[in-house]
Amino acid sequence: MNKLTFLYIIILGVFTLVLTSCGKGGTKPLPPPPKKGEIVQNTKKIIPNHKNLVSLTKKTATQSMVDVPISSGFTLSSPAVKTNKVLPFSYTCDGLGKDGERGGISPELTISNAPEETISFVVTMHVLKGREKMIESNWVLYNIPKSNTSIPKGNTEIGTLGLSELGENSYFAPCSKDPIRNSYKLTLYALPKMLDLTQTDASFETVTSKAKEIQLGITTLDLTNVRYNPKSDEDKQVSKSVPVTCEEKSIAFKSYGTTTISCDGNMMTVTSKTGLPVRSELDGDKPNVGIESWIGRVPIPHETQWKVPLNPQYLTVPEDNILIHYPIGVTVDGVPLLHYAKESSEGEVAELKTDYSDRDTVLLGEIDQCGGHAGNGDDYHYHYAPLCMMDTHNPSHPLAYMFDGIPLYFGTAGGTVEGSTSTHYGSGRYTNLDFLPSDVKSGSNPLDECNAYDLNGDGSESGYVYYTTKDRPYTIGCFRGKANQEESSYHYPRWDEKRNLSWSGSGVILTDFYDGQFEGKTWKFLEMIPKDRSRIQDGKIGLVLFRQLSPGEDRYSSTSSCWVFRYRLDSSNITGSDDTIETQCR
Repeated sequence: MNKLTFLYIIILGVFTLVLTSCGKGGTKPLPPPPKKGEIVQNTKKIIPNHKNLVSLTKKTATQSMVDVPISSGFTLSSPAVKTNKVLPFSYTCDGLGKDGERGGISPELTISNAPEETISFVVTMHVLKGREKMIESNWVLYNIPKSNTSIPKGNTEIGTLGLSELGENSYFAPCSKDPIRNSYKLTLYALPKMLDLTQTDASFETVTSKAKEIQLGITTLDLTNVRYNPKSDEDKQVSKSVPVTCEEKSIAFKSYGTTTISCDGNMMTVTSKTGLPVRSELDGDKPNVGIESWIGRVPIPHETQWKVPLNPQYLTVPEDNILIHYPIGVTVDGVPLLHYAKESSEGEVAELKTDYSDRDTVLLGEIDQCGGHAGNGDDYHYHYAPLCMMDTHNPSHPLAYMFDGIPLYFGTAGGTVEGSTSTHYGSGRYTNLDFLPSDVKSGSNPLDECNAYDLNGDGSESGYVYYTTKDRPYTIGCFRGKANQEESSYHYPRWDEKRNLSWSGSGVILTDFYDGQFEGKTWKFLEMIPKDRSRIQDGKIGLVLFRQLSPGEDRYSSTSSCWVFRYRLDSSNITGSDDTIETQCR
């Protein structure tokens, strides 16, 4: 070995040693991984690591979904937009900007099936204002390369920003002065070349005119939005009375289309088509994601029915009257809510003066980023404010009706909860929302122990409504009216056998949830990483696949709901050769 070769080996060894001993902050060494079975007190040390893990199963499963043509034609869509086509709150001036202050950001978009000759795209967004229907430009983005079929939220890197209504090269977040319904049109043009325009000349009129002259294809995405600004119009969304008729109570449910309503006598029956919440496709809306203490259940759809009194019978004073085991109400998109505490004994009644912090599902990390989880019946339900409804929810409408007939409105919720795990409820989108009435904020008419608000300070004469809060009880602490939980609540069917919960252990962090393909069929995929007390190895991603059986499959039943579950300790095994498999019916 000559001297040059020897010197090269020494330099290479030193360079390798430096690389392996340096963390993200330069020469700072990485902390050692937790030992198997060790309880990690600060889960924030672990949670960010899952961002760097790549699930081979997800890549394979979701790519297979893409390979199956769902629709043809040039289209513009957004994973943030739900089926009701409402412009999400985050993209309005009341949303949070990139700096964390109010301001809103441009929407996340997906472009599909562009014409073959396409070289660039143009996206515009506008609203017709006033009686004259004058065009107000919110967004002009041009010279988007054809290769960019996904435009991230708050984008400033892809394409060139044209002039908004403000005369600035930026996104002008919708900001109506009054709570009226406006329609916003996003238009996508496919062009055979780039536009030869400077940013100072790229007005809405100029860009759209030039795009129309040479366009290869054009498509639109129409959205609506009603703005309720808690800063300048504090009480415009505050209820002035309690809905007591079938028609009045049905209004909020009609915005979602996931339930049907019928009324008989003094009772309203809510039939939920799936019992699952309405969600966008954003990571911040995925059910079960964020749970750090898991009971091994997954959200499975099932038609359910709930009964709500039309005309509440108010109680004179707050009472201990909530049965912890049973649901306490149902959201207007058809999902049950439960008290925040876990039941310790059969028939336990929640006591208003009792500290349930040791049994608080929020503090224990048992609920997801949207405030709920799948229970023992694989039913999805909330223990916290259902805040992921708020991206498109009209705050003047109830979030839910409780089983005493009193509506629950959004007050505050979101962010992290002191003393809990690191889950960021609502993914940081709603921490600035405060729709509590002004006299609640001032302290002149505070919420009572039930989280009930005395509408006019006259007790049962005008009635009460509930508001959600960031602190316990989160939804309600007691019923302010007479309620019969056992008769109001739907009772889920039981599985014919006990489900296998030992394959992984409860000490995991649920990190992703999506649809994908496996063995030629569509499955639900729930991903997780180890935290403590888990059989999943450090650095690996565990997985649950599940789907309902179809006619003709082994163990299919026309009278039962039968599901097949596959449990995978390592998602890199995309063949599933080591999966634990079981089929259960209920």
